[in-house]
Amino acid sequence: MKQTFAHARIRAQRTENTQLIEMYWEIGHQILRRQAQEGWGTKAVARLATALRTAFPNQRGFSRRNLMYMQQMARTWPEPIVQRF
Repeated sequence: MKQTFAHARIRAQRTENTQLIEMYWEIGHQILRRQAQEGWGTKAVARLATALRTAFPNQRGFSRRNLMYMQQMARTWPEPIVQRF
């Protein structure tokens, strides 16, 4: 029973990590699209960081710096990140 629990826990952690990476990639692409529409100098990332922190006050990870990392990730991997089997 301990082994069953341990394996289930590892699978759950992998699923959670996959979902977070996909979310970060999607947020990064949304930032890139928004900047393309609005242009540079509109503080799109700073405004989005404020909006996300306001909408999700107990959630960590939506600082301007983290959003810039998400943007960089999306720029580095322009195609969706998919799991290979």
